[in-house]
Amino acid sequence: GLERLTVAGKDKIGNTSVLVVRGARPASTSTEELYFDEKSGLLARLVNIKRSSVGTVLMVVDYQNYKNVSGSKVPMKVVVTFAGDE
Repeated sequence: GLERLTVAGKDKIGNTSVLVVRGARPASTSTEELYFDEKSGLLARLVNIKRSSVGTVLMVVDYQNYKNVSGSKVPMKVVVTFAGDE
């Protein structure tokens, strides 16, 4: 799980205002940033930052189009993008 959670501030994803929460994931020696939609409170984006001797690898997961499913909000579209230092 995530440890040392802190509120890192506010940002925008497109026109959506988000609150950013940052934490460490010791098991994988990475840092994660969670972007929550300020209006709905739903998770809009997760960024995993993994640093190693060969560079930094980013995994970005965008959560979109939430629908009610059996009383829970579930994203109908999840987009995963990977990027790294060359």
